Formats: sequence, C-alpha cells, structure tokens
Amino acid sequence: MANKSIPVLIADAQYLIRTGLQALIAQQSDMEVVATATHSSQLALQLPATNSAIVLMDYGSEGGFNPEDIGEIQEQHPDSQVVVISSDLQQEKVLRALSLGARGFLTKYCDDTEILEAIRAAAEGKKFFCQTVLDIILQKDEADSSCEPVHLSVRELEVIRLMADGLKAQSIAQELHLSIHTVYTHRKNILRKLGAQNAAEVIRYAYQAQLVE
Repeated sequence: MANKSIPVLIADAQYLIRTGLQALIAQQSDMEVVATATHSSQLALQLPATNSAIVLMDYGSEGGFNPEDIGEIQEQHPDSQVVVISSDLQQEKVLRALSLGARGFLTKYCDDTEILEAIRAAAEGKKFFCQTVLDIILQKDEADSSCEPVHLSVRELEVIRLMADGLKAQSIAQELHLSIHTVYTHRKNILRKLGAQNAAEVIRYAYQAQLVE
C-alpha cells in the first residue's frame, strides 16, 4: 500500500500547524508526510527528493513562505501540486497564488475532512476551494463566512474552459463527445457548486482561477 500513498510535503512556518497536519495525515492509509519545511530555502532543498508531492503551504507567516514560492514549485517541479492553507485572505494574494498555479485553497478554519479532500483532489488533478475562497475568486461583495468545500471534476473543468472559449452547449457536446443533455447537467452542477448566477460568473471564475489564459 505504501507505494500507492499520496506523498505530502508540509510547508508551514508554524510548529503547531505542522505537527497538527502531520498527525492528521498519519492517520490516513492513502497518504503520508514525506517532508516538512519551515521556510522557502528549506522547501527548495526538500522538493527534489519528494517524488511529486502535494505541498500544503501557508504563504502568510512572517519569515516562512510567500506566493512566489508557488511559481517556483510549478516551474521546477511541475509534477507537484500546491494546496494553500492560510488565514491570509487578501484578495490580491489569493488571486496571485492561483495565477502562480495553486491547485487548491483553504482557510485555517476548514476542518479535517476538507483538508483531506483537498489533498486527494489535488492528487487527482482537480481544483478544490472552500466557499470563503471561492467568494474571493468571484469577487463577491460579501464573502460567505462558511467553509464548505467546493471541488470540480476534471470533466467540469473541461466544460468551464470551453464555456470561457465562447462555445455553446451544442458545440461543447461535440467537442467532448457528450450528449447535449449531459452538457446541460454539467453546467447546472457547475453553477450550483460555484454559487454562480449565470455563465458570465462562471467565466469570470475561470479567468480568476487561471483555468484559461
């Protein structure tokens, strides 16, 4: 089973957070902590030996990490995925982290189930956000204070990208070799998951989350 475990690298300057995440992951049969880092230089040394790890990072602690570290990871270790867990939710920093390649984004108010779901989603190539972060991405005037998980399937991400390219349902169905009914179902689920009112909000999400150029 060990060879099927999801490797996780914890990058957080705070001791209690690191040890808490380590204890949580140690209880899971499908993942393991392969390294920890307390600052950017240490992270750079750890990454080459971690075999495509999921990096749990907080860029908000002084003397620890910053959003630019995400870009460095994606450039030098493209098989690794970054999931941010931070209490620093300044919109500029959140959008910067996403533009640099963060696969998921949670707040430190999220519970253990959401953290584990985010790790598994990243390992499967999926995006995963809690509702608070999603509201920041969509630039809503009043962000929802809840921390419900929002994650999108690979197929839903494909539909979103094609919507952002301007394709209508019929064209999306042809492009993905799906029935038009299936495309409508995906669109309905996407709107529900994102809390979006219309396709325009979905497209704005696609750009803010760097799903499209």
